Amino acid sequence: MPEWTRKNFAAVRDVSPPDVAIQWRFARKALGSPELGVSRFTYEPGARMPWGHRHREQEELYVIVAGSGRAKLDDEVIELDTWDVLRVAPAVIRSFEAGPDGLDIICVGGRTPDSPTASGFPTSGTDVVACPLGPVTGAPDTAGGAPGCLGSGRRDPPAGAARRPTRSSACRTP
Repeated sequence: MPEWTRKNFAAVRDVSPPDVAIQWRFARKALGSPELGVSRFTYEPGARMPWGHRHREQEELYVIVAGSGRAKLDDEVIELDTWDVLRVAPAVIRSFEAGPDGLDIICVGGRTPDSPTASGFPTSGTDVVACPLGPVTGAPDTAGGAPGCLGSGRRDPPAGAARRPTRSSACRTP
């Protein structure tokens, strides 16, 4: 096996759930890396992650490579712009929302406590925090919502915004 691996994210399978306006591409397995994981999350304009998550051990870095948006980190909401780099400690619950031009994020993490499943999701070491699904008003869910959650993963793009391909589009890589 060579001491390096090159893959293009377009060749990494989108494993996002149905009806979520976000593409998820986890490349750790495709790269054969036991030490580092790298993922790409591509959000349509106005899309929100439908839940928050945290890790027991793994710190993550998020690099905004295109667009803008917001991150909810526990109870704090911050604005994100292209080329911002965000470090998140394992215990912090995090969730993201795209701005009017969408949001493209590269996430880098270290070794996971257990190896990932075939889908790329860790078998343990990650806690998913359910978020209420409901109308998206543009404001963070604070009343009755779970910490780290911004709201629904589905949202119509703002008027005049370009719409990015979704899971069902012809551009999706199987």
